[in-house]
Amino acid sequence: LKNKSQDSIENWVKRTETSYYNATGINIDLYEEEVIVMPKFDGCSCVLEFDSNGKLSRALTRGNTDTNEGQDITHIISKLDVKPPVKNGNELGLQNEIMMLNSDYDEVCKLTKKKYKNTRSLVSSILNSLEADGREQYLKVIPLRYVEINSYVELHDGKLTVMLPNQVMDYPYLICKLKELDKIRKIRTIEKEKLDRSAKKYTNEKRELDKLLKTRSAQNEKLKNEQKEIQNKLKKLSAAAKNISELSAGVGSSEMSSDSKFSKRKLNVPVKGKLVVRYGEKTALGLKSDGWRIRTRGNSIVMAPADGVVKFADSFRGFGKVIIMSHKNGYNTVMTNMGEIDALVGQEVLAGEPIGRMNESKPEMYLEVRRGKNSVDPARLFNEP
Repeated sequence: LKNKSQDSIENWVKRTETSYYNATGINIDLYEEEVIVMPKFDGCSCVLEFDSNGKLSRALTRGNTDTNEGQDITHIISKLDVKPPVKNGNELGLQNEIMMLNSDYDEVCKLTKKKYKNTRSLVSSILNSLEADGREQYLKVIPLRYVEINSYVELHDGKLTVMLPNQVMDYPYLICKLKELDKIRKIRTIEKEKLDRSAKKYTNEKRELDKLLKTRSAQNEKLKNEQKEIQNKLKKLSAAAKNISELSAGVGSSEMSSDSKFSKRKLNVPVKGKLVVRYGEKTALGLKSDGWRIRTRGNSIVMAPADGVVKFADSFRGFGKVIIMSHKNGYNTVMTNMGEIDALVGQEVLAGEPIGRMNESKPEMYLEVRRGKNSVDPARLFNEP
């Protein structure tokens, strides 16, 4: 409420009450009168001239006070939808303020990546442009006053009446009594302080999240590199291993105890189907089987037989896609002939968690249980399918 012509609201109230009394002989208390509080604008004064059809014909800045020469800004203002608040036929100059909201000032600075001294300097920069560059869309042309000739003139010794145009009320405003203004300002100040604290809190939280994301990104990159390194080692192991037992021994297992027990109750097999070859029986090649062969349906879901860690998840010659899991007490389970693998090396999985699907064209799983270098009869751990 302080500027060159108005040092304080109190002095303005006093001068206005005195002027009103001198003109009407009536004492008024402005603090009991309603006032219109407008949003915070800042900008430059200008005069707009319209023709008899209400079309903008010329736009001039207020200009130099001594020479009364204004700058022609028609090429900028013509880009805006400006209409005269007077009846058609009145070719009157209209005093305006070309302004910008503080919120729009921040937006333009952000878009142009340039910081202006204040809103007024930004508005001046736009008006001084040789041609419109898009920033003009943020300007608000606000009519401050216009002269209307009507019967009201007779009540004031034939003087013209300066009136407030209706367009001013197109912007957000607050109507209150002048004495309530300080109270409203205090409430707004408290609200702003709360918002500032919240903004600071969110800024700090965002900084912490950014830091966490950066750390997580670095960890993911490290894990990615480690995963790649493990895959390369496993590929070499897969190429060098002569059989499943060598492959299982090569990927490693958990620590063994002297007690070879695995679970108090027997486990469910990884896939539903029919047991066609048991442990110790001869295979079609006349070799002793070190595991079970379970015939199932193509594309059947394969589930983890017990809690454990995936140690191998890739193809192995003669067995299709293979998953080897490491469980407690040195036990490994080997599952072969899979069509899809939905687990990663190093991933911890729970019993019953889906880890892939069976081969559609050759749906027969070879299930082998190993502890250290020795094979174990699956019947010791699993319920027969």
